[in-house]
Amino acid sequence: MKTFILTLSIGVLPLSFASSSEIPDAIPGEYIVKMKKGFSPKKVFNDRMKIVGELKLGNRIYARVRGNSNVLKKFEQIEYFEPNYRVKEDVIASDKLAKQQWAIENTGKNEPYSYYKTMGIPGIDLSLGSAWKDTDGDQSIIIAIVDTGVDYNHPDLKDNIWVNTLEASGVDGVDDDGNGIIDDIHGATYLTDFEKGDIVENGDPMDDRGHGTHVAGIIGAIHNKLGVAGTMNRVSIMPVKFLGKDGGSTFDGMLAIKYAIEAGARVINNSWGGGGYSKSLEDAIKFAAAKDIVFVAAAGNDGTDNGIFKHYPSDYQVENVIAVAAHHSGNGLAPFSNYGKTVHIAAPGQGIYSTYPGNSYRSLSGTSMATPYVSGAVGLLLSVEPQLSAVEVKKRVMETSVKSLAYLGRVESNGRLNIERLLNNDITSSKIASKNSWKKFKLADVSKERSISIDKPYKDSTKVIYKLQLDKPSSVKFIFDYFDTELVHDYLEIRSETDGIVYSGDLGKDFQTSELYGQNFEFWFHSDAPDSVGDNSHKGFTIREIKIAQ
Repeated sequence: MKTFILTLSIGVLPLSFASSSEIPDAIPGEYIVKMKKGFSPKKVFNDRMKIVGELKLGNRIYARVRGNSNVLKKFEQIEYFEPNYRVKEDVIASDKLAKQQWAIENTGKNEPYSYYKTMGIPGIDLSLGSAWKDTDGDQSIIIAIVDTGVDYNHPDLKDNIWVNTLEASGVDGVDDDGNGIIDDIHGATYLTDFEKGDIVENGDPMDDRGHGTHVAGIIGAIHNKLGVAGTMNRVSIMPVKFLGKDGGSTFDGMLAIKYAIEAGARVINNSWGGGGYSKSLEDAIKFAAAKDIVFVAAAGNDGTDNGIFKHYPSDYQVENVIAVAAHHSGNGLAPFSNYGKTVHIAAPGQGIYSTYPGNSYRSLSGTSMATPYVSGAVGLLLSVEPQLSAVEVKKRVMETSVKSLAYLGRVESNGRLNIERLLNNDITSSKIASKNSWKKFKLADVSKERSISIDKPYKDSTKVIYKLQLDKPSSVKFIFDYFDTELVHDYLEIRSETDGIVYSGDLGKDFQTSELYGQNFEFWFHSDAPDSVGDNSHKGFTIREIKIAQ
């Protein structure tokens, strides 16, 4: 079946598909070095290491160097050094388009076609129409998009693009604001040219990939009846480009984050992730936390538990980080979405229409799409309560989420983003069934079905639906004799009238689902098309038993 390529990935699917369970992709012979206080990389290394870049966080200097790690170990002036990881976006491609923006108003039938097509449930949305009666944003709120850049000339975005007034009113070709970047009127670029091995630094963050522009539209596409409507009608979007056709690096990301901090961002959107743990990148995020900046990060698209397979930067345990999973229009986690105890909340991330370079629009899926919905929601909140700290904002986002069995134990808040509740500080909890006593039954004892199963090994390009009806609405857990499908690409979605959940991968024998509530259940199984490797060798699944709360 499909081969997974490890890159440091943005939270969408697959320009590349990052598997956080594999070995992180480090740039050969390249390291990030944190100098001890008072030491300069140029004076310390002389000609013994090639210095590719430097940045200063507070009173400490970090350097991007090339050379031999055994040589680096000999320098006593170094606090630590670590690999410089390669990063790349995670995305699945699939106003005039406002009716297809189910995250704004979910009719149950308006999720655009995507690889992962699910049944919609009316009302499973952000309640943005009601929220906009309170505020549609404020131009003073700066949200930095650390990504592939942004098409700042797009008609649905251009009036909401941040302007560096010192550079805009300054002299062409001159660094008017003294930040080291010339003519950075709308943002900056810190991008590794992997062919030449250099960092490209300039003041033009134009998007040549599409991902950052799509993210920007989710946050702040203008409500002008042209195409799509952003979460905020008024906002200042600051593009900071660090990802190109070959991705970027951890050090590039640090430079981008520092630029956003110093240029006045209140929120930094990070629809990317992957690679290994980086103390240097964590330091940059802590530097943002010290400035009270909210750092919103995609949970990743591996369909795995981040508590087991770490995903960065969303897994950094810093107080200003909000890690975001993706849910679909049927009120369940998208099959590709990562989850776990280090993920804080779910937001719409499957079949999302937004802006794209060249005055166009496109539907994409991934935690990259869910993340800017949270960033935009935070922007709306700060536009009416600017005094809130990053910690208070994070707490508010989680406490006001709509609780559901679909997210119970899958994200820390047990819920999905709802912007009307967020603005009103509505912390009344949706009831989640939780029973102390469970009784096991044969499936045949409580329904007309003796079992629900797929042939083993199941075939590629399979799409089947099974239906099961109980005699009354109940809290249930389905028990599988075994469950084994190709991770992410082949999946089973279980839906009731109000809840939904998706399973994929090798979950072993006697696996049981999370708690679901309903009377009528549907089981949608989907396997993808065959590829060069051959037929699917996975066993599939069989359900013969069910637990019902008493």
